[in-house]
Amino acid sequence: MAADALNEPLAFRASIGGFLGSSFSVEWQDDQLLYEGWDHGVQTAWKRVRPTEARWRRFWDKCDELRVWDWLPEYRPEFFVTDGTSWELEIVSTRGKAHSGGSNAYPPSGEEEESKEFRAFCRAVGTLVGGTPFH
Repeated sequence: MAADALNEPLAFRASIGGFLGSSFSVEWQDDQLLYEGWDHGVQTAWKRVRPTEARWRRFWDKCDELRVWDWLPEYRPEFFVTDGTSWELEIVSTRGKAHSGGSNAYPPSGEEEESKEFRAFCRAVGTLVGGTPFH
């Protein structure tokens, strides 16, 4: 097995988007990450990226630091909101598994304001795909 294959995910999908405005998704397909950006329903970005072993390692280290593997399956605000920001992630790797999502609530505590941990995770995803926006 190649060194890169040790750091590559078995499954990876992350998405975030608002009711109005921008949305982003990153998905592992054919040994590459497919990145897409949308704004008001119009695709604004699309690219395929094959992160280096070092970039994967930094991403996994950040997931460990943020305890992504311990995030709850679902985060929801106390009161139902039909607009705002929804997000989802599914990761399966040699480091761990995570399946989490939410709408207007964020890990680790479920607050309605984006936590510093959640923002750090979004930055890490953006960095993984070459410094693209993911927020």
